[in-house]
Amino acid sequence: MRLLTIPNQSVAKGWDEFDDGGRMKLSPCCVLMVDLIEDLVRLALPTCDIKDHHLDRYSERVESHDALSRRVCQTKVV
Repeated sequence: MRLLTIPNQSVAKGWDEFDDGGRMKLSPCCVLMVDLIEDLVRLALPTCDIKDHHLDRYSERVESHDALSRRVCQTKVV
């Protein structure tokens, strides 16, 4: 599977961390969440244009033993 994963980031006692307007109160937890989102953006943006690089796997490119044997042991030059 090819995806970016992040560690479990939970807000302890989340009902105390938000104001009446639904915004997160400024706290160390809020600072950590902003840092996490910034790191995700920094990691995700550069990978958007080079998805072919990230989807290219050696195990999918490697030649099978049978195909290699057929190519190497052929009687005629192609």
